[in-house]
Amino acid sequence: MTAYTPDPSAHVLDANLGLSAERARAGAHAKEQRHPRAVAPFRLWLLGLVFFGLFCVIGGKIFHLAVIAEARGPLKVIEYVLDGPADEHQRSRIQDRRGRILADNVYRKAAYADPKKIQDLEATLQGLAEIFPTLDMDDLRRRLSNKNRSFVYIKRGLTPKEEQAVWNLGEPGLEFLAEQHRVYPKGNLTAHVVGFNDIDTVGRAGVEAYFDPSLQQGVAPLELSIDVGIQHIVAEELAATIEEFEAPAGAAILLDANTSEVLSLVSLPDYDPYNPGAQSQAQLRNRATFETYELGSVFKVFTVAAALESGAVREDEEIDVTGPLQIGPHTIKDFKPYNGKMDPKTILSKSSNIGSAKLALRVGNRAQKRFLSSLGLLTHAEIEVQEVSAPKYPSNWRKTQTITISYGHGIAASPLQVANAFAAVVNGGIYRPATLVKRDPTAPLHDGNRVISEQTSIKVRKMLDHVVREGTGGNAGAEGYRVGGKTGTADKPSRGAYNEDARIATFLGAFPIEDPKYVLLVMVDEPLPQEYTYGYATGGWVAAPAFKRIVERTAPILGIEQILPAEESD
Repeated sequence: MTAYTPDPSAHVLDANLGLSAERARAGAHAKEQRHPRAVAPFRLWLLGLVFFGLFCVIGGKIFHLAVIAEARGPLKVIEYVLDGPADEHQRSRIQDRRGRILADNVYRKAAYADPKKIQDLEATLQGLAEIFPTLDMDDLRRRLSNKNRSFVYIKRGLTPKEEQAVWNLGEPGLEFLAEQHRVYPKGNLTAHVVGFNDIDTVGRAGVEAYFDPSLQQGVAPLELSIDVGIQHIVAEELAATIEEFEAPAGAAILLDANTSEVLSLVSLPDYDPYNPGAQSQAQLRNRATFETYELGSVFKVFTVAAALESGAVREDEEIDVTGPLQIGPHTIKDFKPYNGKMDPKTILSKSSNIGSAKLALRVGNRAQKRFLSSLGLLTHAEIEVQEVSAPKYPSNWRKTQTITISYGHGIAASPLQVANAFAAVVNGGIYRPATLVKRDPTAPLHDGNRVISEQTSIKVRKMLDHVVREGTGGNAGAEGYRVGGKTGTADKPSRGAYNEDARIATFLGAFPIEDPKYVLLVMVDEPLPQEYTYGYATGGWVAAPAFKRIVERTAPILGIEQILPAEESD
């Protein structure tokens, strides 16, 4: 055991005070027995020492950044920003009908050079080559060697990492410029509607191009009629159908039957609006507005409407549809031959070509042409995108053309035009051009052009209801919702004839059919027959089921109430 040795300083102190060593030991023992609070000052002193050390470390770091790092240039914090420089004129935002952003602006840096200020050209070129391996360095050398120039673009749309790397070169002749760039939060989903801009923020497609002058002015956001939620559902169901039937493409449109506002416009395949130059022509083609198709039997709706409106046929009148029908060298037949007579409702529900042809002959070629023209089917679509084209129809509109056009052959229009025309037939008879711009709900509705009477529209709606209940459109019947519509199947024209192995399958309908609020067209290009469809790839087998699923998913969102089971038989 080690003997206790008192602190010498304490011993001297005790001697001076006349105290014994024993008393000193007793005092030390008493000190050890004091309450813990007696050691608090010591702990506070120790804590203060720790904080002092931390402040020294932080101060040293600040000194390092402020003094030592200054020799290498200031540290830059780089990020993307939504708001650009105060003097930068911003392009207007684009949003959907519920205020969700479809196109907006961010600001990214462009690197440029002032050749007169470059101190070391070779070192600068070497550094830029490492940062931007794809740059044409020979061209850049040529441009930077021209001391008569004061501005030479190096690279635009820099990433933060690239900007920092250029900054780190430390070349005084290299500068940065904040530039406006367009972003598309919904990407491919709305590409064919919104379109895209070039690097200088000039609209090149879609509404970006159509409204470019006003968007450049930076006015209030452009509110489109599109509903992104509805657009997603329509695109998803159309894509599933295209995959199911191994088709290369398709289109779908859902629009307000009364205002003609387009809530969804889908063209597949779609494209990446951030990189349009790398997309194929098949992706860039807007099949909903630009491409024109012979959509087949959906045109029978217009034929029946024209015949009823003109008085060429009565609603209960029966027409002999026994075939075939011979017109000069042409033979008109039905897909399924019928013998006997049919009223207009049955002609539509059974999709009789012969019945439709005879109705059209009663109407006459001139009246037929005038009626289709009043529905916007013979002129460019009035829609706010540049991607539109003129319908195709015969220059000589004679008896044969009157017959074939009655069931949708010999006339080609865009899916949007056909859906828009259908809306006029079912909404009470008023044609209003389709629009991609949200209508002010407080403003009075534009009068439009009356094409048929309210009474004729009601008659046609009842017939379309029958098509789904009893005719070729049975697969379009949506559970809980009463729909009406028409199937369409057309062989595609090819080199002056028709290719029986390549067809367009369509379903065009409205819901709820007793008082239509919305019109929906689903079109699939060149679907292939499947075993479970018994070898068919018609509108009833391909497009009608997609129509059904879209209605069942969108109707609740659109506020359409389900009907009670007892009402379905009314």
